Amino acid sequence: MKTYSAIQITNLAKSIRKDEASYKWLIFNNCIELAALSDCLLYGNYRAKRWLKRNNFEFLGIFLKALNNDTSKSFDYLKNHNKEWAATINASDNSKNAFEWLEKSNYPHFIELAKAIISVPRAYDDYSWFDLEDAFLIGFLFIWTKKHYSGGEKWPLF
Repeated sequence: MKTYSAIQITNLAKSIRKDEASYKWLIFNNCIELAALSDCLLYGNYRAKRWLKRNNFEFLGIFLKALNNDTSKSFDYLKNHNKEWAATINASDNSKNAFEWLEKSNYPHFIELAKAIISVPRAYDDYSWFDLEDAFLIGFLFIWTKKHYSGGEKWPLF
């Protein structure tokens, strides 16, 4: 997992608050995955989510799942491996203890991130990596292949 600096997390928080300069900063400073995370949180952007998956940023997918209360496994993973990210999730649910822990542990940038997450309506529903677009594509390919290659011919994708 990539470790992020305070300035990177601060720019992520500002980006979530729709600060365009911070969003561009993330892109131009090799933090494209954080810009994608911002798009996921703000707009439920499935392309950004798929980009994270395809580029092996599973940790950020776990963060999204845990933030969405998708599975306790996701949150437990964060709690055991990256407590500051887990505390950010708790703080985004207005946990006073989580805010105090982040402050005591010298993570003001994660406090800012939690506050940014609180400030926007959550646009995401389900961050399972298999989504409706995948299902549509598989269904389309199955129907198209069956229609065009039903005579025992080899499927062109293999």
